[in-house]
Amino acid sequence: MKVTCVSEEPPFQVLKLVQQTVPDNVHGNEVLVRWVSTPIDPLDIGIINGKYPSVAPPPCIGGSEGLGVVEKVGIFVVSSSRLNWVSVRFQ
Repeated sequence: MKVTCVSEEPPFQVLKLVQQTVPDNVHGNEVLVRWVSTPIDPLDIGIINGKYPSVAPPPCIGGSEGLGVVEKVGIFVVSSSRLNWVSVRFQ
């Protein structure tokens, strides 16, 4: 899977397309989501520039909003199932 992620380099030089290994399994209450769209908006630019703290340590996938498809669900997940569409937004 290829993702664009934020590294630890200077602002506006931090986005890279890298190959990451995706886990084959999920545990308990976890879900594996294949992201379809994660736009980069002004909040993300602020995080890249260091004006706002990042919620995840680098390397991380940018985007405070997104749309995806559930690929796998853990055995304790009851609120979603495989192939459900999901969205996420920064809170």
